[in-house]
Amino acid sequence: MLDLSNIFNKDMKKAIMSKEKLAEMLRVTPEALKAFEKSYQLHSMNEPISDNLFKVNAKQAASLNPKQDVHGKGKVQDLIDRIVNELLDQALIYEYDGKPGFTYGNIYSCNQTRTVKVPENSEVTLEEINELPKELRPDLTGRYVKKSLSDGTGDALLEQYQQYLNTKDPRKKRFLYDHFRQGLDMLDLDGISYAILDRCQNSIGNWFPRLVNAIFYSDFFQLPKTKIMKVPLPVLQMSRMEYTELSSTTFQIIDQFCQKAFELDETKEYFIKTGVFSSKFDFRNAYIHDAKEVKEIGEYLLFISFQASCFAHYDLSGRNQPSIYGAATTNEWVVREFI
Repeated sequence: MLDLSNIFNKDMKKAIMSKEKLAEMLRVTPEALKAFEKSYQLHSMNEPISDNLFKVNAKQAASLNPKQDVHGKGKVQDLIDRIVNELLDQALIYEYDGKPGFTYGNIYSCNQTRTVKVPENSEVTLEEINELPKELRPDLTGRYVKKSLSDGTGDALLEQYQQYLNTKDPRKKRFLYDHFRQGLDMLDLDGISYAILDRCQNSIGNWFPRLVNAIFYSDFFQLPKTKIMKVPLPVLQMSRMEYTELSSTTFQIIDQFCQKAFELDETKEYFIKTGVFSSKFDFRNAYIHDAKEVKEIGEYLLFISFQASCFAHYDLSGRNQPSIYGAATTNEWVVREFI
């Protein structure tokens, strides 16, 4: 039997076995991994898409999205570019680039090469959106966003939370808290509910900077380069809408926004997740490894967020799926170097 009990000693800075010896022991070669990945892609991507939402992966979902080529359609592409700039102006990024310290702030202030800001009085208007054919209209701008219900989500959630705090009956207390958490994960977003999500202590933006500071000077752990975004409210609201009903223009906006916000390189491999959820039990949700997938990262992140929100619903699978909250309790998206 393979005994791994002595790989590490009490001094965590020293491994009993070198990386080379570990690799030799595990007998994993780059060629074997490449062959496995090729076989996995060949067989898994050709399987039928399940009618159970929770068994659909992000790449399968994106393959069903409407595709409209707007190249050369000046007005549509102009609106996309302007909306992306509006969203970039709202994006906050934490970046760990493998060096001591980190940057955190508005996306333009994090990188001195970003000099394009949204000009004043250039916001996309509802009149401009309504001039487009219905199938090409975006579902969001930096200022406007579609919702399922009316405003007031945050007030309703706070009222329910206040009732939870004031209630003494344990059963009623649990009922109120469960419904507060369920609503936080699935209802339309407003400024209050977004601010509540921002306080989630389990989200990676809270603990990863502390981890970096704690272990950076250790030679034992390998930390991937990481970018954590506080997702602008209009973008995150799209995860509370029906994913399959969003317009092709919306998907292009979110893809282009993520390309620029995360400064993606189409030749690199990435691991993606939200602040608390990656749905990585189907690794196609988390692992990005070719140019086409890098271009579609926005669609994948949005689907993972939508799927997480759907966990809070009752039985969307038709198979007695319980209501599970927590997977959507974050306002962060993450792109990490794949190691």
